[in-house]
Amino acid sequence: MWSADPSRCERSSLVSERDPPPLFALCSEADNGAVRVLLGTGGDAALIVLGLNPSTADQHRSDPTVRRVAAVATGNGFNGFVLANLYPLRATDPRDLPQQADPRLLAHNQHCIDALVRANRERVIWAAWGEGIALRRYLADSLAALACRLRPLSCRWIHHGPITRHGHPRHPARLAYRWAFSPFNVQSYVEHLGRNRSAGGPGDTP
Repeated sequence: MWSADPSRCERSSLVSERDPPPLFALCSEADNGAVRVLLGTGGDAALIVLGLNPSTADQHRSDPTVRRVAAVATGNGFNGFVLANLYPLRATDPRDLPQQADPRLLAHNQHCIDALVRANRERVIWAAWGEGIALRRYLADSLAALACRLRPLSCRWIHHGPITRHGHPRHPARLAYRWAFSPFNVQSYVEHLGRNRSAGGPGDTP
């Protein structure tokens, strides 16, 4: 069971003189790094990237996905980026995520993403979770709740490159830099996920 204080979106950490300088100004973690809610450079016009779940990157260590996100954000004129996720539990393979979500962790994650979007003057959200959203029902439920919660904020949702063959926005790990952003209708997508579930459609693979 997740144990961090759900009222907080950031964790203070002690930095010794021997620690390397942080790569990222914003890093919100809990449970000794098992949970990562936010990671990025920050910025009042930062690109908000909504992925599936976090992997290994942290305040002092990047990974290929984060490097791709940073390059795409810079190349498209954003003054930074922040990575968030549908579920903030670390797993290098999303098939290792638990079968059931922790409701307190989900609520905390939604609260932090809402606060992040409200503080951003551009409110551009890159849909970047990939086909793994079909692996756990709570991932689609998390997106539906977020889309509903953020709807009054008039966010601009986008995706990068072509939609996958199963109709999902692509994960940044599978992008080509020659691709461009396109508008993403998150409400229609959420409705499609709901219809597919009601019809008993097959799950996708990541």
